[in-house]
Amino acid sequence: MNSPASQAIQLGVPLDERSSIYFFLCLGAAIFIVLLYAMRKFEESTLDANEDKFMAQLLPKYLATRQEYSKALVWYISTLVLTVVIFSLLGLRAVSLGSAETAALGNVLPLFIALVLVGVLPTVPVLQGIEPRLRRFFHERAFIPAAARATAEKMAAADFDFGLYSDPDLLAAPEMWGGDRRDFERPRGTLEYTWARLSCM
Repeated sequence: MNSPASQAIQLGVPLDERSSIYFFLCLGAAIFIVLLYAMRKFEESTLDANEDKFMAQLLPKYLATRQEYSKALVWYISTLVLTVVIFSLLGLRAVSLGSAETAALGNVLPLFIALVLVGVLPTVPVLQGIEPRLRRFFHERAFIPAAARATAEKMAAADFDFGLYSDPDLLAAPEMWGGDRRDFERPRGTLEYTWARLSCM
């Protein structure tokens, strides 16, 4: 019959051993690393330049409301932390994914997982690929860049009131160079109308 000690919880780490305290210290340090890097990583765009060259140059925090961005950031960080905890408890067999480099990690496994997730150690491609997918997923939950595209489309389609710009002094400003009062009355879509609107904006 198995003794009570042998029936202790067995996950990826032997929780009944004295060395497990070092494992949980490393797990705490791993969570701290994820918290440290996650905010900076979340600011990186997940858009492919081929999808939208202009949007890909803008930081995600400028493409969403503060409330939606903050909510998505909290969920992103929480999911990364949960990923570190789960993979750490599952142990080497779950993390190695065919790699022999993780065989001697022992109690520092959580630190290894955290560093791979945030991109510092690009040694396990499958594990490292989790973070970009999570970041893109939560960017989309914050309507990045869908909300910005919708706003741009509304602004492009909206009528423009040129009444405030009819003053001769404003028309003489350097920003209005090349503009003419008559351009305000041109049909939408003409080059003159578009230039006048752009100058005013």
